[in-house]
Amino acid sequence: MTAFRAAAAAVGAVAAVAVLAGCGGSSGAGTHGSSAAAPSASASHAVTRAEARTRGGGRDCIDLTVSSAVKKQVTVAYGKSQRPRLTDIAPVADTFYYGRCGDVDYASARFRLAPGATETEEVAMQDEGSVRKYLRYTPGSGWAYLGSDGFPSRGGCAAVVPAGLATAWMGCR
Repeated sequence: MTAFRAAAAAVGAVAAVAVLAGCGGSSGAGTHGSSAAAPSASASHAVTRAEARTRGGGRDCIDLTVSSAVKKQVTVAYGKSQRPRLTDIAPVADTFYYGRCGDVDYASARFRLAPGATETEEVAMQDEGSVRKYLRYTPGSGWAYLGSDGFPSRGGCAAVVPAGLATAWMGCR
């Protein structure tokens, strides 16, 4: 990591703490991309740990620690939404965001090819793998793909997820 990137990361961390401290949420620091113990299938969308709470579109928004079960569900849903269907993909390390506003869950991640990917998947992912994807979970409907960030990035997730969640996720940067 260059000195400039290290300094930028430090400034970002201090700004994030300041933003989160003003949200009246829990005392935890954000752990996007970390995994909690996998919940049971019936509790796969239960709140495992609130990281930050803020207001978004008139609803409480909570930044959550993502379980491996939810990561898998989001990955499968994204893969099924693509043509050709992508089955040999995985989230890029430290790019996964997960949270809830009201009774709707949101997730964001970048994906990479996993071992065993076909040539068709390689071609399909050659550009898409570099941009962030956004999905939404609603009870009764499951995970649905909302879209992806443009390349180059159009400025983070505020255009896709509720403002309160985008703030808690520090703009998905």
